[in-house]
Amino acid sequence: MRLGLRLVGGLAEEATRSTILKMRGEGYRDIASLWRRSGAPVGMLERLADADAFRSMGLDRRAALWAVRGLDGGARQAGPKRADAAGDLLASGSTQGDTGDLFAEPAVALPETSPGEHVVQDYAAISLSLKAHPVAFFRAELARRGVVTSAQHWNERLAGRRVSVAGLVLVRQRPGTAKGVIFVTLEDETGIVNVVVWPKVFERNRRTVMTAQFLLVRGRIEREGLVIHVVADELVDLSADLTRLGDGTAGLPRTDREMREGSWKPRSRDFH
Repeated sequence: MRLGLRLVGGLAEEATRSTILKMRGEGYRDIASLWRRSGAPVGMLERLADADAFRSMGLDRRAALWAVRGLDGGARQAGPKRADAAGDLLASGSTQGDTGDLFAEPAVALPETSPGEHVVQDYAAISLSLKAHPVAFFRAELARRGVVTSAQHWNERLAGRRVSVAGLVLVRQRPGTAKGVIFVTLEDETGIVNVVVWPKVFERNRRTVMTAQFLLVRGRIEREGLVIHVVADELVDLSADLTRLGDGTAGLPRTDREMREGSWKPRSRDFH
């Protein structure tokens, strides 16, 4: 659990341990009881909801964000207030039932979050997802373009043949001793592909090589023992396709992080 909480951007580990973890006992029944018992700031609960941390309560990200924003009259109005700031009202039973609301709110049927939206929001909140890999959503389309998976490109029968591979860009390296050669590591839902970009190919595709987050590479497989890589001769930037994963949530309450989903980009590690 602590490892998971440490992945949530902007969440102070010590503050989380001294509030939510310290007071959890045998667990929390719902978000309202967590807020009251732990005294955690509403902003902290919103970050946890944004990271989809309330599934054990039967709430996905969207439902949890909705519930959090109803606490103490609404998270946007409450700002960094703590639960004990409303202690007198809570103790006197002035709130509506166990929800923590200061007014009766009718139930709302929220639209279901698509798997693609979940993955985008997971990456935005914690930089990974356990639900699916982003490239998996494009597999049928990639297959129509003749793209093989990482697992398939290991097939010994493909050695020396020209193939197409695609994936998220994990690493870009340009070692000083490599005479201008660029090494790129791609990741799809089945594993990784190592790509070699020779200087002449790099000069023709400089912008694509240095900026793409989702990259399609066509080239020849070279294999020597356990070492295998694709020598690129053509590169296509597919990064714009990633924005399609976050479509379909217009008009719903969103955190500032979710408002940036359209420009979501996986981070690569680049070395020069």
